[in-house]
Amino acid sequence: TRQSEGVSEGRFPDGAAVIVRFPGIATPGSTNRLDANLNGLPDDWEQTHGLGPDDAPLDPDGDGLTNLAEYFADTDPADAASHLALESITVTGDAVVVEFMARPGIAYRLQARDTLTNGKWRTVARLDPRPSAGLVSLPEFRPADGPQTSRYYRIEVREP
Repeated sequence: TRQSEGVSEGRFPDGAAVIVRFPGIATPGSTNRLDANLNGLPDDWEQTHGLGPDDAPLDPDGDGLTNLAEYFADTDPADAASHLALESITVTGDAVVVEFMARPGIAYRLQARDTLTNGKWRTVARLDPRPSAGLVSLPEFRPADGPQTSRYYRIEVREP
């Protein structure tokens, strides 16, 4: 049969003869996971963290990240100290250097824009998945003689 656009398919469990559809969860290069309630959170992750089918948009630990964002960032939705956040921003000559704690196996992008109310976020740097966690620095190079304007940054988990 023809595969539906935007719906992953694969063997579940991995290596089994049966082909299963995985709507809402892309798993290229990793273990196939089920999301029976189609909320974006794999069923096994929900069970591990004691979450229900309507809990994806909630933020039980109050760290500013929804359970869905915690899943993609590979952080603990029950621990406010476990979250994706900028650690520091340093301006040096022609570069703005942003530091944050990267999780293993996660790809990130640094995005910037001049205002919070208008325009689109623009990707200014990327970080490929790393084998271990640690503090990383991503620079955005800007002309040293250019006008000094306000600049806003965010770190996003890249799609697989």
